[in-house]
Amino acid sequence: MVVVQAQEANSGRKHAYFARNRAALLQSAQLVLSERGDEATIEDFATAANVAVSTIYKHFENRDALIQTAVITAMDEWETWMQGTIAGVSDPLERLVLPLRLFIKMPKTHPVLAKVALSSPRAVSAVLPRLGAGFEANLHELVSQGQLTMESVDTRFAALSAIIRSAFEVSVACWPASESQAREMLGVGLELVGLSDAQIKHLMSLELPNS
Repeated sequence: MVVVQAQEANSGRKHAYFARNRAALLQSAQLVLSERGDEATIEDFATAANVAVSTIYKHFENRDALIQTAVITAMDEWETWMQGTIAGVSDPLERLVLPLRLFIKMPKTHPVLAKVALSSPRAVSAVLPRLGAGFEANLHELVSQGQLTMESVDTRFAALSAIIRSAFEVSVACWPASESQAREMLGVGLELVGLSDAQIKHLMSLELPNS
C-alpha cells in the first residue's frame, strides 16, 4: 500500500511538473507572437522560453500546434475574464452588446492577448466560431422573445461577425487612435441585427465594467 501511494505521489508530481512547463511555454509563446506574429520560428519560441527546441516537441507536435494552442489559450483567458466581467449584468440587450464592446477594447484590457489574436489569423479562425456561439444563441433568444425583430437571423449574424472581426483588427492595429472607428463599425454591425439607433447609442454609451 505504501509503495502504491508513493508511486501515485511521484506520478502526480511528474504530471504537475509537465503541466507547469507546458503553461510556461504557452505564456512565452504568446509574448513572442505578440512581438513577431506568425513569422516567429520554433527557434524563436525556444529561445524566449530558454529551452531546447526538443523540449517544445515534447509538448507540441509542431510549430503550428504550439501557435494554435497559444492563441486558443489566450482567447480562453480573455473569455473567462469577459464572462466574469458581465456576470452581474441582467439586461439581455446589455449582455448581448457588452461582450462585443469588450472584444474591440482588448488592446487596452489585454494588450498582449490582443496582439496574439491578431498575429495568427488561421488560429483565430478556429477560435472565433466558439466565441461567437454564445452571442448567436443570445441573438436567437432575443428574437424569439420579441425583443428584436428581424428576418434571416443567421445571415445577419454572419455579416455582423465579419464586421466585428474587422473592427477588432482596426482596433488592435492602431490603439487608441483607432478606438473611435472600431466603435463606429460595431454600431453599424448592431444595426444589422435589429437594434435601433437609440438602443445602439444607449448601449454603446454605458460604462464598461472593470475595463
